Amino acid sequence: MEVRVDPRTAQITVASDPLPSILDGVPLQIRRWTSRSTGRTSSSTPRAATSWRSPARFPAVKAHPWSSSAPFAVANCSHLPFKPTFSEETRAKTSKARGASLHVKVTSGAGQANIGKVKVDLPLQLPSRLATLQKACLAAVFASNPASCPAASVVGTGTAITPVLKSVLRGPAYFVSSAGAAFPDLEIVLQGEGITLMRVG
Repeated sequence: MEVRVDPRTAQITVASDPLPSILDGVPLQIRRWTSRSTGRTSSSTPRAATSWRSPARFPAVKAHPWSSSAPFAVANCSHLPFKPTFSEETRAKTSKARGASLHVKVTSGAGQANIGKVKVDLPLQLPSRLATLQKACLAAVFASNPASCPAASVVGTGTAITPVLKSVLRGPAYFVSSAGAAFPDLEIVLQGEGITLMRVG
């Protein structure tokens, strides 16, 4: 069985190995197949109490494939507590030539509603440095392979801790320039346990 994680949405896709069609020379006709996630938590609750569907596709042995889906819904999300914390600080000596560092931390406690989006306005005293913006990685280069971006486009690092995984996700933060955009995007490439997640700021 193969489990894939979408790097943009963190959506999980599970694909089974080919199921046997013959056992000891006897043709099989499988009528039920069950998959269970056991052990530590492998997913988290959705950000909103609404209905979704989990699609499935069944390739046939000697017939056309079949697609189906099952409903999925959660309730009482409004009863969950939601009190995330936010902190930021600058470190070390700063100058107009070298700029200033910025360390931002967002924390959400266990059992709380998930954070859907974070909006941070930096103080006017911390404007963007033109020299840094001009060294942003081109979107096409980043989409092909973030590691191919110029070293100067790496402006920091990101760290994510989640109860879903045993290890911490870490990775570089890139300035990425898209055509027509006034300012570059901040793209953080988080990696750990064979998983890659892309966070956009």
